[in-house]
Amino acid sequence: MQFKIYHMGLQIKININHLIILLIFFLPIANTYSQENLKFGTTTIASKQIEIDKFDCKITPSFSISEEIPENVKLNFNMVWIDKKGNQVGHPDKITLFIKVDNNIEEYHISNGKKISTSPGLFGKKNIELTNSLSFIPAGSIEINQYRSVHFKDNMAPLSLKALNFTNSPITMNLVVYIGKEKGNSIEISEKGNILSWKIILPEVKPDEEVSCADLEKKYNLKFEENKPKFLLGYFETKLLELEYDPETTKDQLWKLNSELIQYKSNVNALNSLKEQITANPNYKKCDKLPQLIGSINSFAIDVTVIQKLIDRVNIAIKNNSGSSGSGGGEPPFEAFKANNTFCENTFKQLFNIKYDPDLLNYQEPNYLKNLYFKLKKLKVSQDSLYNIIVSSDDSPVYKRDYQNFNSNYNGSIATIEKLDPDIANAEQTDIEEDSPIISTKGRSFPYTWIIIPVLLILALFGGFKLFKYFKKAKSLNEKTK
Repeated sequence: MQFKIYHMGLQIKININHLIILLIFFLPIANTYSQENLKFGTTTIASKQIEIDKFDCKITPSFSISEEIPENVKLNFNMVWIDKKGNQVGHPDKITLFIKVDNNIEEYHISNGKKISTSPGLFGKKNIELTNSLSFIPAGSIEINQYRSVHFKDNMAPLSLKALNFTNSPITMNLVVYIGKEKGNSIEISEKGNILSWKIILPEVKPDEEVSCADLEKKYNLKFEENKPKFLLGYFETKLLELEYDPETTKDQLWKLNSELIQYKSNVNALNSLKEQITANPNYKKCDKLPQLIGSINSFAIDVTVIQKLIDRVNIAIKNNSGSSGSGGGEPPFEAFKANNTFCENTFKQLFNIKYDPDLLNYQEPNYLKNLYFKLKKLKVSQDSLYNIIVSSDDSPVYKRDYQNFNSNYNGSIATIEKLDPDIANAEQTDIEEDSPIISTKGRSFPYTWIIIPVLLILALFGGFKLFKYFKKAKSLNEKTK
């Protein structure tokens, strides 16, 4: 069937059948490249589905974005399973979907003692290469934070994203899930699902130039409070040493520390980025409280490569199926001594900043000075004991100088706290957090052999010397009687 169109004196013949074919061809393409404008709050975007065995799995993403901190984005996936008759059913028992984000699957199988198989088990079929399930194009538009879960299912934990560049340009989100099953001590991944793609546009963010100083300070303070680490680096160094030296350390303890370190690294990265944002802001010098906030950030901002080295040490301990890294077993506690030194030095620097800007105390936890005062007192006892152990086996001047530096930082910190709070010396010690950044010299942390063995050696040498005198005397007497 044809019909005619007259345009500017020209006659155009159109075949209806050809038109229908063209529409059928282009409609899916138009649907593929449709884009979703995200809004502040929660935005649910179009569902897409993949076919798995005799079922269709419909996947619906939703984004949650706060207007106060638009960089932090939460991504949820909801799933609905439909059988071939079009009926909604529960998650099929024989199907497990997996999501890969960096090393989450590897960490999951190590911590749970499970074996991973990525071979489909069919002759001539290559093993499945596990690449990241989620990606955003262009690169540098949205960053994916650490994600611990491996199961892709309805009501799974949301993924945490970080928007790096707010523009009106579309961003493509690609998703691929891995299909298999988990049974007993094994994870079998037999198939890689089709790539699902969505185009999104981030909401428009009001330029900082149009924001008042009060609003700007509130915005940056919220970001600071949200990303401020709970502990300083010294806590993690000491905690790791405790686990390395303790023969009863469990994998769960190591994985907990691993998770805390990853979160700590993420927080420090965010604070370093926040510092760059504040100093680059045109209103930085106009708003009086922003330089003060930079001072607070500096007390936490460090080189993240130092944190990564600690994470690597934890991963080695996990892979060895033990809390020991091989540095224990009676060796003097050099690392513990160094960690206490570092904590005390960092504390002195932080208190020095507070001394000249008391407003920085407003960013600390309640009873910060009081708790820190008693932690330092406890740290002093610990460090004295560690020093006595070390010098009994190694009297290197390096440790003597480090010990002098420790005492200098300790005395300066105590004096600063007493000046900031004159009543602190009369205060009673309250319950200090269990996660105190101190290595105790009591209990299992340091083997008694560090003290017992040198004593026994001394006694043995002394006894041998006495015995030698008796032998010498007996020999002399024997010669006289000949």
